[in-house]
Amino acid sequence: MEATVGLQEAAKMAAVSSTTVRRWAQTGAVAAAKSDDGVWQIDRQSLMVHLAVEPPRGLHGATAHPGGGRRGASASADAEPEVGGGTEYLRQALTEARQRISDLERSVREMQADKDSLHREKDELHRQIGALHAEFRAYFEADRRRLEAGSSGKSAAEVLEEIMSQPPATPWWKFWGD
Repeated sequence: MEATVGLQEAAKMAAVSSTTVRRWAQTGAVAAAKSDDGVWQIDRQSLMVHLAVEPPRGLHGATAHPGGGRRGASASADAEPEVGGGTEYLRQALTEARQRISDLERSVREMQADKDSLHREKDELHRQIGALHAEFRAYFEADRRRLEAGSSGKSAAEVLEEIMSQPPATPWWKFWGD
């Protein structure tokens, strides 16, 4: 089922004239958009909700009367037709609204799962960064001690060569597989 309907189809669904539906669209009573070629597209769900909340009005603002006539105005040939099957519109709108709510709830659950997954990844990255930081700090401390010890008789090149020849305690690639 399409989300939007044309002006004439919306008028048939609401059992009112196309002028009335156009007026609803222009005043914002129903969600609608005018395409580039000037054709009104009425949001089906918005129309059903509008019909459920605001029944169509007859002449001089009188609401449609379930008995066939109109209260507050005489029925004439040019009067807008009454709403037929209003309960069916409400049922359909309710069904579509429930489906939309279900879809939104599913989206929220998926987003929550994604958020939780991202938090776990962030925590793991923080742990890995902390481990790297501690390892580098230990290297720098060991290097400082070696340099201090190296000043007792070794040249800077010898101390540097000694430092560079020793592999790290844990290779960097081992952190990424944890």
